[in-house]
Amino acid sequence: MKKLPIFGLLIIILITTAFSCTSQPASTANAKTLTIGEIEPLTGMFGDIFKYVPQGAQLAMEYINNKGGITIGGQKYMINIDLVDGKDSPDGATAAANELVFDKSVKFIAGTGPAFMVPAIDAVTEPAGVLYTAVYQNGQKVEMGPSYPLKFVGSDCSFSGQVAAMTYLKSKYPDVKTIAYILIDDGQIADNDPVVRASATKLGLTIKGDIIGYAPTTTDFTPIAQKAVADDADAIMIGNAITPWFALNIKAIRALGYTKPIFSCCDAIVLSDIVGIAGTDAEGFFGPSIPPSSANVPDLPQIAKDVIKMATDHGWQLNEMHVQGFSAVYSMVQAIQAANSLDPKTVAAKWEKMDKINTIFGDGKMGGLQTYGVNHNVYFKTPISAIVNGQVVFQSWISLDQSRMP
Repeated sequence: MKKLPIFGLLIIILITTAFSCTSQPASTANAKTLTIGEIEPLTGMFGDIFKYVPQGAQLAMEYINNKGGITIGGQKYMINIDLVDGKDSPDGATAAANELVFDKSVKFIAGTGPAFMVPAIDAVTEPAGVLYTAVYQNGQKVEMGPSYPLKFVGSDCSFSGQVAAMTYLKSKYPDVKTIAYILIDDGQIADNDPVVRASATKLGLTIKGDIIGYAPTTTDFTPIAQKAVADDADAIMIGNAITPWFALNIKAIRALGYTKPIFSCCDAIVLSDIVGIAGTDAEGFFGPSIPPSSANVPDLPQIAKDVIKMATDHGWQLNEMHVQGFSAVYSMVQAIQAANSLDPKTVAAKWEKMDKINTIFGDGKMGGLQTYGVNHNVYFKTPISAIVNGQVVFQSWISLDQSRMP
């Protein structure tokens, strides 16, 4: 056989290498980009806890893209997140939504959960025909319902968090019969009141007295603690809040000598951050949360293990706010692919008819038809963790069937 000159061999090797580089991965070589807008309060009092949510959205983007993106109408798409600061106010949320919708022509938006920001975004996205997936539902009627056909929620809602937390309370403290309930007074108390009382009753519990509200500007929680302790309930539940509010409530309650259980029913909670403020007063405090050592949590599905590994590679410890950011993007992208369309109305029509949906914690379901009037909320099994000896320790899973709102 005639040998090729060395120069000819080098040319063949270079051409082959170049072809391999340009064709790998073949499945994404001609992919387009699908941009999803993300609105979060990156500045202001909510910025401290919502800083984790864009990280969760980034994890969803990377998880989807690492698996080759999605295919719509035969065309491959890779996901891109366009993050905009909602500036912790209705005006800021409105401006962010206007920027994404009208300046950047974004058709799908995810993110944020504060009760005063979500309706402001809805007011822009809904009439513009843009699909919006919030990270949380605080239980207000203005956040989701038949009047908002393009509005969805990507994680367990406020009401399901209440059921999950009280379900665990009953198993951990079977002698508890009464609860005092503390909740931010930003408009959500009126809509929460009848639902949380009905949920408590079904579990053999009673919410004592009025729901104890406080303004978002509160810095001294002693009067709030005094009202809660005065109810003489067997346990005190704290609803939707940010880290300082949880921690300061706990410290004020314990300072009054209350030794009974204090717990959270809020799915937007990072227990490790609460320990940093409340210290030993937080001992025994529990709520819907994934611990920093989440890789050791039993019965984790593979998707959760993969996302935890990705978070660790970024130097992050997966927490419940990461989960919310991940879920809003991941669930919406599944609906887009299931609809095989980039038209928000077509996607919404498909999504609300979906029964099952994949989530970071395994098989999930859509729900909320009886509760909110639309089947627009994603639900999944809920992890409960507690502060034990200053550490966040996993306690139990609350099953999807136990916590999902019909």
